[in-house]
Amino acid sequence: MTGREYETTGRSPFVHFSVSYLIGSSLCGQEAGSIQGIVVDPQGLAAPGVKVTARNIETGSLRETATASDGLYALPNLAVGVYTVAAESKGFKKAIAQNVRLEVAGDCVSTLPSKWARVAESIEVTTAPPQLQTSDSQIGAVVENKAIAELPLNGRNFTQLMVLMAGATERAGGTVAGHYTERAGGIAFSVNGNRQTANQFLIDGFMAKEVQHGTNSVEPIIDALQEFRVQTSNYTAEFGTEAGGQINAVLKSGTNALHGALWEFLRNDKLDANNFFNNRSGSARPAFRRNQYGVAAEGR
Repeated sequence: MTGREYETTGRSPFVHFSVSYLIGSSLCGQEAGSIQGIVVDPQGLAAPGVKVTARNIETGSLRETATASDGLYALPNLAVGVYTVAAESKGFKKAIAQNVRLEVAGDCVSTLPSKWARVAESIEVTTAPPQLQTSDSQIGAVVENKAIAELPLNGRNFTQLMVLMAGATERAGGTVAGHYTERAGGIAFSVNGNRQTANQFLIDGFMAKEVQHGTNSVEPIIDALQEFRVQTSNYTAEFGTEAGGQINAVLKSGTNALHGALWEFLRNDKLDANNFFNNRSGSARPAFRRNQYGVAAEGR
């Protein structure tokens, strides 16, 4: 995966060119999530020794485990995505939960009911189970891929989406804001009143912060991002190297189908009206050219 950007200053044209290619190899240390829950028998009692599997719908990757003596199961370190969760044991119907969505650094709780059955019978849960966050007390929110891809971003920089989070505000001025200004469209922001330098950036589980200036050291293009979570407080011990927000981003890892895109985002003075003060003084509309080109492809 790679991205390139070229910029010139002043009245000269601004040109942005980025390329990304995504290959379906898993990255060590990727900040993923977990699916956990309980399997119960027809009487509502815990069912131990039941085989539980989670299959990623997009990639086909499969993880399995077995319930403990109390019927509980856990499948940690799963990649972000949508899963089909199934529980099966001899003498029971196979229980299936469809469309279980797992978010970055999130936990999904799924209870699977089992019933006595003849061979080859199964019970299917057609609606996704409630997305309950019961394993920790973290406060924050996830910016999903739909928002990343479809919200208008002047400069197409994912840091502009931080102000969508509760407790996050854009900050102007200062060293941090100055260094964001040097980049294409990035913004400085504060979380819960902390300093702009107090935010931590993680991409696929690896630290991506430029410590000297307190900004993000890696700027993935929008089309390479799957989603990201901003944790504002009460995060677990694996985080907390900074007092502000924990920005935890996951890159797309590819699917079994090949996808691609080619685009250009254009801003040009020919499409703009002159401003009030230029019209009043008889000044011409200033020249402005900004072109952002890119191509992306993903698959396994």
